[in-house]
Amino acid sequence: MFTSQMIVNGTVKPKEIVKAFGVPGITVKRYVKVFRGQGVEGFYEAKSRQSSASVLKGETLERARAMLEQGRSVPDVAGELEVLANTLHKAIRAGRLPAPQKKLNSTARQ
Repeated sequence: MFTSQMIVNGTVKPKEIVKAFGVPGITVKRYVKVFRGQGVEGFYEAKSRQSSASVLKGETLERARAMLEQGRSVPDVAGELEVLANTLHKAIRAGRLPAPQKKLNSTARQ
């Protein structure tokens, strides 16, 4: 905000800000545009966040749940359903899928 204000007031040139702070020129231009368009308030207003739609819906979610309950691993289920393993892990953390069963090592001492 401060550097954008200085640029708009003619105190400094955008290239001086780029050189002094080591930020990309496009970033300086972007924030000068915000300052010119919205003023100081443009830097402090809450921005709406976009949420991506879930890939796991309906039948895919139920198939993933069934496979995980059978004891299959997350990478195995992801490969069969053609979704990223990260997608399944996210659904597990969110509680939409059960956590996979940990396999016990047969040579582990009890």
